[in-house]
Amino acid sequence: MKKSRILTILAVVMVLMLCFTACKKDNGDTTHTCDSVCEECGKCTDAECKDAACTEKCEGHKAAGDEGGNEGGNEGGNEEATTPVLSVVPAELEINAGDDIDLMFGVTVTDEGDDAVNVIIADDNDFDAEIEGVYTITYKAVNKFGNEATATRTVTVLKALPAISLEVQLNRLGEAKWPSNFLTFKNQDYVELSADASYDYMKSGVFYNTSDSAITLNIFGDYGVVAVINANGVVIEGRDGANGKIVNASNPVRDSSSAATLPDGSSVTANFGKDISIPAGGYAIVVCTGYAGTGVDYDGRGFMNWNVIYRYGNVVRLVWADERGVVTDYVDQAPVISGNNTTVYAADAEFVLDTKVLEGVTAKDDNGTFDPTDDVDVTVSIVNNGGFDINKQGKYTVTLSATDGTNEVTATREVEVVTNPAEIKINDKAYTTISDLVAVDKDVTVVGKYLFFIYTPAYKAAGKSINFSNGYGEAFVINKYGEVVRIYDGANGKYYDKDNNAVTDTTKCTAAGYLNEAFASLAADEYLLVAPHANGDVSRKFLLDNRIIGAKVTLPDITFAAHECVSVCEDCNGCLDEACTETACQTKCSCHKCESVCEICGLCTDAACEEKACTSKCPTHAHVCESKCQYCNGCTDAACTEDACTTKCVGHMVLAINGKTLVIDDGKWAKNAEITAGTATSKNIWIFDNTYTGSKPGLGYGAAILLDADGKLIRVYDGANGGYWIDGVKGTAPSGFGAANYTGVAWTELAATEGGTLIIFPNVDTATNNVVRAWALGLRSTTYFNQVFTYTEVN
Repeated sequence: MKKSRILTILAVVMVLMLCFTACKKDNGDTTHTCDSVCEECGKCTDAECKDAACTEKCEGHKAAGDEGGNEGGNEGGNEEATTPVLSVVPAELEINAGDDIDLMFGVTVTDEGDDAVNVIIADDNDFDAEIEGVYTITYKAVNKFGNEATATRTVTVLKALPAISLEVQLNRLGEAKWPSNFLTFKNQDYVELSADASYDYMKSGVFYNTSDSAITLNIFGDYGVVAVINANGVVIEGRDGANGKIVNASNPVRDSSSAATLPDGSSVTANFGKDISIPAGGYAIVVCTGYAGTGVDYDGRGFMNWNVIYRYGNVVRLVWADERGVVTDYVDQAPVISGNNTTVYAADAEFVLDTKVLEGVTAKDDNGTFDPTDDVDVTVSIVNNGGFDINKQGKYTVTLSATDGTNEVTATREVEVVTNPAEIKINDKAYTTISDLVAVDKDVTVVGKYLFFIYTPAYKAAGKSINFSNGYGEAFVINKYGEVVRIYDGANGKYYDKDNNAVTDTTKCTAAGYLNEAFASLAADEYLLVAPHANGDVSRKFLLDNRIIGAKVTLPDITFAAHECVSVCEDCNGCLDEACTETACQTKCSCHKCESVCEICGLCTDAACEEKACTSKCPTHAHVCESKCQYCNGCTDAACTEDACTTKCVGHMVLAINGKTLVIDDGKWAKNAEITAGTATSKNIWIFDNTYTGSKPGLGYGAAILLDADGKLIRVYDGANGGYWIDGVKGTAPSGFGAANYTGVAWTELAATEGGTLIIFPNVDTATNNVVRAWALGLRSTTYFNQVFTYTEVN
């Protein structure tokens, strides 16, 4: 495609207005009209004309080609016409694929007769800065006389320089929001600085301080995100301009950080990139809005907030995307203590500090590596009780410690002695706060200080409604027995009940409307427990961590109905149903010890037994198969003729890599079988090796993996999102690769891999295949690359 660009001011179109002067004849009665006026200068060209109006004669005009050798001269004989001189410096340029380039850079023109010569690119040779090759660019300059000059420049596009990737240990955003544990920056976005630097525009990238002292970086713009890390990848500052929060030693957790202004008092939202201090050998990772493309987390800011700057001291690393060379050398870290950011409330002498202050507190150690799969649990102990006294109300700061034998870390947890604690339990998990922070049947207009809201059947029976606004919180509907029967997960826009598990259904639950939707669903005898999206979200996290349908709930000052057992012994009131697991039925009938109890169901097998405890009889049981398939539960014994074993296992293909498995039913996979675009969706997986010589269609929007001769994973072809993965990092794809034809490159690379194996997961566009394709896409991680991948047929 041709491109035209203008280097100089557009040529000024000059219109010469010819002015005819009225010449009076001697008698003064008529006006002289000259018939020989020069179009160039407006003067008379007739030497014989003696009229007073024509005393100034045209001296003639020199054609531009008469001197200086201008080819072709000037047919009009214009002796003032000139020719532009076009200069292109340098005449030869080399760039790397993906680099930005202004093709008009260094293109100048001079012309003595025209100071506004028009310069364009006459032919760009189909130039594409993303594709390697040699391009000849032709420039043309045309002046006002119509004379022109041309010149050329040779631009060579070399192989793209390696990208640099920011790697996190755990992808907290999840596959639905971000495709991997990496945020990748183009090579030109990696900048080495040795002194203070400023950009008066929004500039994303990785900025490395090569000097021996701290430097200051300034980036223009608002709502961006910054992570400052030291030479070993430790986060020492985070700036969440998207949400107005700062992470540092004084505000170590992003979610609960109260810092929103920079040292000079300016807002971090409006000035997120102002006065960024980068330590010697350290890095500033800057992500401006709109940087990383499209998708839920299209600009990478969410990736930064959740995976990088969510905590001061978090460790990340930078790696080159092509050679997997690590940029930030990892050093052994001290253990990380978690779960200590809530207050423990004590109210009576039965409170045991050494036990209660450690509830919910854990510590993980890196085991000396960046890889989280080998992390180990370490013990947390109390090293200072802060002068705790159960008999004296007040707040006490307890110091905790954890060590890996080399590195020790301390943390604190606050304990408050109060007179009015309130405890909320879900199964065996408890959250204790003070009663003042739990609103029971309160008609409020704002969330205020409250961590929990509880609505009893009496509140709705009185005709009251919820009069405050809140989105993205959690609401549990609880039946009269204290059991969770519905969950409105506003934080994720999901709905739960006995038949639905985390479904997205806007008719049931939405993120913004979860509260009113839950309240509207209440039956006359149901309760509602709400943890709003507010006050640091500590209560919301408690409910999020305990989303269990059927869980038993304990609420402060509320007594739920006792279980109405239908199998109560009249003599001892014990439960006659041995299979009943209700809390109220923990005490079983002890009046009768049956001598004919079924080992399977625990009921009486003696039809003649008339004991009260044996009113429920064993119904007898079907054959218990000893040859059950672990994958489909069908019988694997072809000779077995039991009625319970009429369903036989038909075989499976089991895929496995580093603890991750996938089972494909028989008939839904094929190896080295003919595949076409039309038949591709008939299988969930297709397996091919170098011996396959059949059709090799270009498929779209699926996934594929390539194994080497040792069976190790070396490529993931992400046709769902158009991503090409090498060694666990999203790299630059070869020419021709894309979502619509991800297998084109895959077939080529299979042919080039001696002893290789290609496995294709086509886009069948069904719920089952989405799971299969998603399983393959889940291999885009260093956890699986260069690990042995097996596929085993199980009959």
